[in-house]
Amino acid sequence: ELDAVYLGHRETKRINGSSIGQSYRQRVDAGVYNGAVGVFLQLIEELTTFGKRQNEVDFDASVEFTRSAIVNRMLDDKREESSRLQRGGKPPEAVIAYERQAQLEIDALMQGRSVDDMFLDDMSNWSALEERMTQESGVPIPCGIPGIDMAIGGGVVPGRSHRLHLIAADSGVGKSQLSVCIAMGLLLNKADVLFISAELTTDETMGRLLANYSYRMQMPIPNWMWDKGRRDRQLPDNYRRLQEAWRDAEINKERGQILLKYENNMLVDSVEACVQQAKDRNPAICAVFIDHLQAIGPFDAGRKSGHELLATKARRLAQLAGTYKVDIFLAAQLNRNAGSEEPRKSHIADGYEPVRVAHAMWALDEYKMPDGKPDPSRLWLYNLKKRSGRIKENGEKDIEGKYELVGDLDYSYLQQVF
Repeated sequence: ELDAVYLGHRETKRINGSSIGQSYRQRVDAGVYNGAVGVFLQLIEELTTFGKRQNEVDFDASVEFTRSAIVNRMLDDKREESSRLQRGGKPPEAVIAYERQAQLEIDALMQGRSVDDMFLDDMSNWSALEERMTQESGVPIPCGIPGIDMAIGGGVVPGRSHRLHLIAADSGVGKSQLSVCIAMGLLLNKADVLFISAELTTDETMGRLLANYSYRMQMPIPNWMWDKGRRDRQLPDNYRRLQEAWRDAEINKERGQILLKYENNMLVDSVEACVQQAKDRNPAICAVFIDHLQAIGPFDAGRKSGHELLATKARRLAQLAGTYKVDIFLAAQLNRNAGSEEPRKSHIADGYEPVRVAHAMWALDEYKMPDGKPDPSRLWLYNLKKRSGRIKENGEKDIEGKYELVGDLDYSYLQQVF
C-alpha cells in the first residue's frame, strides 16, 4: 500500500479497508497465508519492519513528493473539466465555483489531508459551553409587526442569528411588499440588513424601500412614483425632504445600514458570495432578505426534478444562515392550489423541504370583501410555523394564528391590526 502511494498510483486517502482487503485476496490467490489471523499478523509484521527501516526525514520527503505527483495529475484533470464546462456553455459563476472547489481540494492535499476529513469533538471541552452559557444573550431587534416578531422570538439578535424564515404568497399578492416592510422595520430599529433580489432591480428595490420610509416619516411618495417617469420630469413633492431625513438618520445613527444586490438568474453560489462580501464589508449585518426562492437557480441542475432542486436550494440557504450568523427571510411562491382555500404549509410550490428547514413561516392572502373582490388595503397574514414565541403575561404561550394587515401596497407599507 505504501509503495502504491509513493509511486503515485493511489492517493493517501484511499488507503482504506477496501485496498487492504484487495491485498489480502492477492495473498490468498498466491498461497501466502496460514489462516486469517496468520495473514493479519504477517501484514502487521511487514508494515512494522518497513516503518523501522525508514528515516523520518526521508519518509516526509517521500510523502511530499507523492503529493506533488498527485497534485499535478489533479491539476490536469481539473483544467480539463473547467474547459469542458466553458465549452458546454456553463455560466461564468458555475465555472468559477468549480475552480474554487478544485483549489480547496488541492490545498487540502498539499497540507496532508483530504477534503473529506471529518473533525470530531468529544465532551471533554467545557470552556466553549461555559462561554456560551455566560455570555450576554443580546436584545432582539423587532421589525414592528407583532405577528412576525412573536414567531421569531421577539426579533433578530445580531451575532447570534442563524435561522431561515419563509414568507409565502401567490404571485402579486404582496410577499415582496411584506419583505420590504420587515426590512425597513429592522432598519429603523438599528439593525443592519442585506436585501437580495433576483427579480427587482436595485432602483426598483430602493423605490419600494423609500416608499415605505416616506409613509413612516409622513412624507408620502407612492411606490409608483419611484418606478415610472413623469411627463413634467419633476421630482415628486417631499423628495428632497425625505432625502435629507434619510441621510440625517444615518449620520445620527438613528437607523441601520442596508446593502442591496440585484442579479438576474442568480445562482445559490452567487447568493453565498454576496452574503460573504456583505459580511466582510459590514460584519454587523444580521438579516438577509432574498426575493425569491423559485427565482434562485442551483449550482448545477443536471437532471434533478423541481422538488429536488428546491430542496437543495433550501438546505443550502439554511446552512448559509448558520455559517454567517444571519437570519434569512426568504420569499417563496405558493402553488396554484392555494388560491381557492386558506394557505397551508403544503401549498409551497414544488416541495416541502423549505418548510422543514424553516424556523418560522408565514403566508399572505388577499382580504376578500363581501362581494368577493379583494380589498387592496388589507391582507391576511397566516402564521403557519414557528419554533419560538414570547410568553404572554398570563404565562400562556402565543399560538399560531391569523392576523389582519392594513396599509397601502403603493407605499409598500403594512401594519398589523391589534
